[in-house]
Amino acid sequence: MKVLACDGIDPAAVRRIREAGHEVIEAKGLAAPDLLTALKGVQGLLVRSATKVTADVLAGAPDLRVVVRAGTGLDNVDRAAADARGVVVRNTPDANTISVAEITFGLLLSLERHLADAAADLRAGRWEKSKYAGREIFGRTLGVIGFGRIGREVAHRARAFGMPVLAHDEMVKKSPAGFDWVRLTDRDTLLREADVVTLHVPLTERTRHSLSAREFALMKPDAVLVNASRGGVVDETALHEALTTGRLRAAAIDVFEREPAAADHPLLRLHNVLALPHLGASTSEAQRRARGSVGMGSGRPANQLEPARGTAQVVVEVDAKQRKLPGRHVGVHSHPRIVGPPWCGGMTSHVERDEQRCAPGSVHSASCHSQNAVSGRRSAASAGRRPSPDRRRRA
Repeated sequence: MKVLACDGIDPAAVRRIREAGHEVIEAKGLAAPDLLTALKGVQGLLVRSATKVTADVLAGAPDLRVVVRAGTGLDNVDRAAADARGVVVRNTPDANTISVAEITFGLLLSLERHLADAAADLRAGRWEKSKYAGREIFGRTLGVIGFGRIGREVAHRARAFGMPVLAHDEMVKKSPAGFDWVRLTDRDTLLREADVVTLHVPLTERTRHSLSAREFALMKPDAVLVNASRGGVVDETALHEALTTGRLRAAAIDVFEREPAAADHPLLRLHNVLALPHLGASTSEAQRRARGSVGMGSGRPANQLEPARGTAQVVVEVDAKQRKLPGRHVGVHSHPRIVGPPWCGGMTSHVERDEQRCAPGSVHSASCHSQNAVSGRRSAASAGRRPSPDRRRRA
């Protein structure tokens, strides 16, 4: 098989696919028509977030069988067009869960303690200790919008910091096992009561600009926003207005609606904005997990399918069996500690969410739900074993 690897896919993943006997062509910064030219005769495409796999790209690549996104979101892949052409779309939903959860608190702590500005002053020879009096996060209420894998990891860290946690997720109607200390509520209540609002939802037509002027008007004037999900979820014009008029105190953002963000982006000019160039998944650990998922599944040979089928094996399966079937968007579990929602038995589906929930009636829901009796109980038991902060301190 011939595979095109774009966006700087981890070299170890590329090496593993080659070792499995497949040809891999590496490229960066490709857009149509160059991408179409590179896709001639290609059966597998590996991307991160930069390459846009549009309907036109899919139509111009008749040999393409599978697209693998090394990461969580699938908003850069036209899944409807892939379905129509029988192209399988996979992602690695667990790969960056921990990294994004950690950078969420890195952003929050840096924002509230002015770490970036203080470090810059110090490098410039200015010892500005009194200038940078900050705020604690202990005791402040965290509102988590999007309570999938990443949102739940963020909640665990918030609990360790002594923050009460509110959560909202349209697909979560009751607290998952082990999260009875999280108060699920409607979104408007969360926005009104939270001191810190953090976003962990995918970018879809439903979530695009889902935080805009109305939502900012509901928030406390002293509240802060953290966005390490997708830039388009937030209306940046409305956010700029809220930050400049005192409607919102501050924001920490790792993502922009258009990336890379322009140097003269209005939000980058504001003193109450801490911005990063989409570093959420930029850790060696996240890339190693993605490598295991996109390459050959946690270091196993390409012909072994557990715990995750490798890209090379998927291409073979697609070529042999699935060319005539609708495309399936299948997530890969690669982080050993993270489990999927109990109603999906710890597995994942084609539904594009940061926890990739399996919905009844989805392409492979039968196989997912057949796991519930065992995997669901195991997931719940694992979640229930997490010690409380008080018990950890006593230990």
